[in-house]
Amino acid sequence: MLKSNKFFRNLVYGFILLLIILACFVVYKLIRLQGFRVLNTNPSANSVAELTPFFDINFNERIAKNVIIKSTNGLIKNYKVQGKSLDIFFNYPTSDKNTYYINIPKISSVTNKTIYNINYDFNPQNLPESSLPEDQQKFLINAQDQHQYLTQNIEYKNTSALINFGFSSTQLAEIENYIESFDNKAKIVIFGPTINIANPGEKPSTTYEFSASFNITIGGANYSALVVCFNPSSSTIQLSNSSGQNVFSSSKYAVGF
Repeated sequence: MLKSNKFFRNLVYGFILLLIILACFVVYKLIRLQGFRVLNTNPSANSVAELTPFFDINFNERIAKNVIIKSTNGLIKNYKVQGKSLDIFFNYPTSDKNTYYINIPKISSVTNKTIYNINYDFNPQNLPESSLPEDQQKFLINAQDQHQYLTQNIEYKNTSALINFGFSSTQLAEIENYIESFDNKAKIVIFGPTINIANPGEKPSTTYEFSASFNITIGGANYSALVVCFNPSSSTIQLSNSSGQNVFSSSKYAVGF
């Protein structure tokens, strides 16, 4: 009888211990679920194609707007913070011959929770537009329609100042694309009137590797522009308003708006 009681008592103790362990596990999982974290990306890093126009990172909490993104040079056109989503827009097409990276050194939620060093690496797939997911196809069609409309309706003035300074026609077209992304309602864009070397002693070369600063009027509003050119077909632009606040950047260290 005593042995039977002891066995029953040990069984009860074991059952209670198991319940305690399970409770601790549940509490641990609940605490983890409450932390600021990435839920998923759209598309996934291994599903990026050469024509993929965006890369959305979805979090479980609303994101604070001040985000810095590092990436392969020329990959990112701009980004937007929209609620719980960080929407990164690419300068597509990319190349299946290259490997690209995106690094977010630090990102915080509106409740001041922080994640450090989020990294993505991908090698784009060579796929036809018809093979892309529906949301990417829709984005590309809308972008083509909008670009055609903007190109026909925006008047660019004093572009000769950029060409005479040393910009290639491809770089100028890329800058115009950036401006159209920044303000799709502008009717007139005026460059200059003067274009300045951003770094004293630096001059444009046959490789088109230089940086330049100039005033620019977009739809009647005045901005300061800083343009960095890496080769005849690649450039980035950063726009600041009259208060010196950065309002748009397509650079390697992208700043959203």
